[in-house]
Amino acid sequence: MRVAFVCFFAAAPPSGGAGSVTCALAEALADDRLLVQPGPAERRFLTPGGLPVWQLRLVGDRGWRKLLGIPGYVRRVVRLVQRGRVEVVVLEGASWVFYHWWLLQRLRRSGARLTVLYHAHNVEYELRQQRHGSLVRWLTRWAEGRVLRGVTQSFAVSEPDRDAFQRLYGVAPLLLPNGVDSRRFAGVTAAASAVCRRMHQLGEDVILFMGSYTYPPNREAIDFLVTGVLPLVLAHCPRVELAIIGGPVPYRRPWLRAAGLLPDEQVPPFIRCCTVSVAPIFSGSGTRLKILESLAAGVPVVATRKGAEGLTLAPGVEILLAEGAADFAAALVALLRDPDRRRQLGACGQRQVASRYDWTVLVPTLSRVIAADVGQRART
Repeated sequence: MRVAFVCFFAAAPPSGGAGSVTCALAEALADDRLLVQPGPAERRFLTPGGLPVWQLRLVGDRGWRKLLGIPGYVRRVVRLVQRGRVEVVVLEGASWVFYHWWLLQRLRRSGARLTVLYHAHNVEYELRQQRHGSLVRWLTRWAEGRVLRGVTQSFAVSEPDRDAFQRLYGVAPLLLPNGVDSRRFAGVTAAASAVCRRMHQLGEDVILFMGSYTYPPNREAIDFLVTGVLPLVLAHCPRVELAIIGGPVPYRRPWLRAAGLLPDEQVPPFIRCCTVSVAPIFSGSGTRLKILESLAAGVPVVATRKGAEGLTLAPGVEILLAEGAADFAAALVALLRDPDRRRQLGACGQRQVASRYDWTVLVPTLSRVIAADVGQRART
């Protein structure tokens, strides 16, 4: 059967968590699959993992320009699904859910007998409720409920998200957590790590944060680290550096290494160069891919409870939790001074990620749902 993963964001090549999840999930699926995404021009290409990508033209990449271009993009997606003999459509929910409702209606009206799945990377209404006005919040809740009730099956990335969907819409999606290719992160060689360290001029003690400053929860985290946590850490560990990858940041400090947006293949060696990874997240939903990737590389993680929400990781064994700036700094200083503790935390976290969050463990859930629904349609 042919499965189309449809995005309203540029997922390939991956330049963030949503793209990494979408590409890895599609590549790990055994069926004939393709990724459909918007872009400034029409083109086709393959990802390094062999995933066919059909990029369809969408005028405008944000705001009202993007909204005005959505009808044309949706028409192109529907034509591709019809002409490409697609049997299963997976809506990748890492953008405004109103777009997904729009596409779902057009797919249903096209007359094609499709299995349509919704892969919710987060609870969109909760995100919009924190940041937007009443009209956007109302539209988001209205559309999210209709998408969840209108698709064949939906997936949430964590139990808190699933509980929120149940509370808001009376729908309990299946669980399909964010995952990683553990081998890709654990298999970084010492030579590759050394090259990366020289390229980015990293010292011996590096604290890592991954995420774009344009995303509000990441903005809160970066502000918290730069203005609150690092001054306290530097008082005890004066040679420490803070490395941020994921895009530009509005700070300049002697100890700050803002590496920008890295190509996807450079992310694993960069993580392995770092001493400790951090996820001081205070808002948002979904689960933090940055934690899974760091632990997959064997790098210990300090996070807030919100940052680690939805992940099955034992505090004090596979991850360290801290909240305020003073507690967060104390946890980092203790790890920076104790290499044995760092190795222990990193190894335990790495084992848990490999056994629970590797794509080879997670993808069978999606495969079973697809096979069952397509088989049922074939019998009717």
